[in-house]
Amino acid sequence: EVEALTEERIAALALEMRRMGDPNVQRRHLIFVRHAQPASSAPSPPPKASEDEGVVLPAKGGSKKWLPSALSAEGLKQAKLVGKYLKNIFEDVDHIYHGTTDECKATAKIISKALRDPKTKVGPATIESDLFDEVLPVVPSPAPEGFEGVDPKELAADAHKAECLFHGMAWVPTPKKDQQGLASVEVYVCPGNLMRYMVCRALQLPPSAWSRMAANHATVTWIEIGEDGVVTLREFGGTGHLSPDLMTYH
Repeated sequence: EVEALTEERIAALALEMRRMGDPNVQRRHLIFVRHAQPASSAPSPPPKASEDEGVVLPAKGGSKKWLPSALSAEGLKQAKLVGKYLKNIFEDVDHIYHGTTDECKATAKIISKALRDPKTKVGPATIESDLFDEVLPVVPSPAPEGFEGVDPKELAADAHKAECLFHGMAWVPTPKKDQQGLASVEVYVCPGNLMRYMVCRALQLPPSAWSRMAANHATVTWIEIGEDGVVTLREFGGTGHLSPDLMTYH
């Protein structure tokens, strides 16, 4: 039975996330990856799921029946490339968090495979959390059409969820003298709206400015938090790992 996502449950999930982080490092790297392009956004039918996604059903005679991919053909390529990109930058990744949507799950699974240790074949822990699902924590400014009728109760619930997540991920490490030079890396696969809001909050910008930023599918946004409390945006919506034909937004 799925536990209801009450305010208390949301706060508990954020606290659990905070406790899983390693405080004994000099720097914390928060890596946001917008999910790869969903199959539903592609003009052509989705391809069969690849072994990277592991979306398979048993068939007669012990064979496998692949389900349609949650990602488009372009999305599958995007996810593999962003995984390879992260592997080239970071030697170790502590955790991969992702939302509950199919496109977030598929993207995270492909990234996890890319980050596996070549000898042990073991990758970072992958954690699914409702905290990384789509939210509208604050009406953006300027507000697009259709935002006038947003239910205040829904807006307040989304704001609470987003703030709990922010405090669960954005905190200052406290290393000891013999732990200088150490760093942690956490990857968050999530929708673009959530990522943009978190960037505004981390940089102490007006949260309502989130809609003024845009990031394509499978792009990288990199925030660094030092032991001195300084927060630095090292990269936003980075596309260096993608070819022009794989840069998609919708």
